[in-house]
Amino acid sequence: MAAIMDSIVTAACVGGSIWLLGYLDTYPMPHLSAGGLYDLGLKDIRFYCPPHVAMAVGMFNAKSVPGLYTTLAGVLIAVGVAIAVIEFGEPLLHDQPLVLRAIMVGCATLAMKLGGACFPP
Repeated sequence: MAAIMDSIVTAACVGGSIWLLGYLDTYPMPHLSAGGLYDLGLKDIRFYCPPHVAMAVGMFNAKSVPGLYTTLAGVLIAVGVAIAVIEFGEPLLHDQPLVLRAIMVGCATLAMKLGGACFPP
C-alpha cells in the first residue's frame, strides 16, 4: 500500500510541476521582452529541458547493463502511456493543453513507478 501511495504522490508532483512549467512558458519572462511589460529587447527565458536531453541523461545515468534495461523499460512504458493518454484525453481536453500535458506526464510517471522502471533524470 505504501508503494502505491508513493507512486501516486510522485505522479501528482511530477504532473503539477509540468503544469507549472507549461504555465510559466505561456508568459514571457522576465517581462522585459517583446510582449512583456517593457520591450527592452531581452530574450524570453524558456523553462523546458528538451526531451531528448532528458532521455540521454537517463540512459547515461545507468551504472550497469541491468540498470540500462530498467531505464529502457521505463522509457518504453512512459511512451506507451503518454500516447494512450494523449489519444484518449485530447478529445476531452482539446482546449486545455497544459492540463493534458500535466496529466500525461503524471500518468507516465505513475506507470513507471508501479512498473518498477522509474529512473532518475
